[in-house]
Amino acid sequence: MKAPKFVFNCKRTGMCCETRDSIDVFIDDIERWWNDGNFAKIFADMQVVTAGGPPIKLQIKKEGPCTFRENERCTIYETRPISCQAFPLGWNSKNFILVDEECPGIGKGTMTSEALEEIRNAAKVEYDARIRTAAILPALHAIILTATMKASEEAMSKLSDEDKEKLKKIFDSAK
Repeated sequence: MKAPKFVFNCKRTGMCCETRDSIDVFIDDIERWWNDGNFAKIFADMQVVTAGGPPIKLQIKKEGPCTFRENERCTIYETRPISCQAFPLGWNSKNFILVDEECPGIGKGTMTSEALEEIRNAAKVEYDARIRTAAILPALHAIILTATMKASEEAMSKLSDEDKEKLKKIFDSAK
């Protein structure tokens, strides 16, 4: 039996931006954002996840949609994460897979062979990026921690003695 033809036409409902628990971010995304000047804007919403799944994710606001969705539009669309570019298609090194069968654009209308090739390529790029990122995670994690510690030390050095004492009391009471 022949598998049904994959057809996808994004309906721009924003459902993927609203319902996904997290958005996977890869080394390729970070490099692109660094080079195009968007890293500082996006970095504040990234978190390092070290247990299971992809190693780096963009954090989604718990009370609503993706941090970068405003007025029904993606504010970083031109430089959106690779995982968003491939959505809702994935690749597991052998087969293409649907990562979200509930996406309202699946099976709707027609799809050109060029559009199909583009989303398939995006899914393969995402797979390769996931593999590279997993291999680099320990070093990347150390770089992020070092940068965070340096920024924290710099911020602490600018605090008044009074503010430092307040922080000390807060930390001491949390023990």
